[in-house]
Amino acid sequence: MDDFEVRVDADRYSKSETSHEARFYREAALFQGMAGVAPEEVAWKLRFVDEDTDKVLYSRSYTGSYAQWLLNSDD
Repeated sequence: MDDFEVRVDADRYSKSETSHEARFYREAALFQGMAGVAPEEVAWKLRFVDEDTDKVLYSRSYTGSYAQWLLNSDD
């Protein structure tokens, strides 16, 4: 599993920033694919965290293929 933590200024953070989560998924899929992980077993976790308080502002995790993730994505 790839675990990404993005530290942000909570006063300037907006949920629209989470639209970049596909980039994190692709990086996890690429890295894990090169390590021999089957596409349906790729796993990743993404958290946007307030840099001052360590409060998690947004979190998402997923295990499965990129194509399936796109079909199931509700964001």
